[in-house]
Amino acid sequence: MTDPDLAASPQPAFADPAEVPSILAQRKLTNTRKKQLIKAASRPHNDPPPPPAPSDCCGSSCDPCVKTLWKEEKLAWSQRWGPHAIDPAHKQSEKANSKVEEAKSMPGAFDW
Repeated sequence: MTDPDLAASPQPAFADPAEVPSILAQRKLTNTRKKQLIKAASRPHNDPPPPPAPSDCCGSSCDPCVKTLWKEEKLAWSQRWGPHAIDPAHKQSEKANSKVEEAKSMPGAFDW
């Protein structure tokens, strides 16, 4: 039995990671940051950029924050793959949210 993710790898919406709109839209982009965004966009369709560790953010509202940089990388990755982008963490959070929603309603409660 073969893994469906390995058998049929989808085609990205942008063949060249440097052509992703979120990368092209940024005007003042250092070469180092551009390389980081291209590297993030170059990841496979089922391997999004990993989130920063909790200890990476100091909480002092740095500009740019590591969480902001990660969101930019994830945006570049998801724009490159379009509808084929598979984020395993997003699926897990959706399952957790649905369980929370089920727990919020009481049996026999009125929905206003």
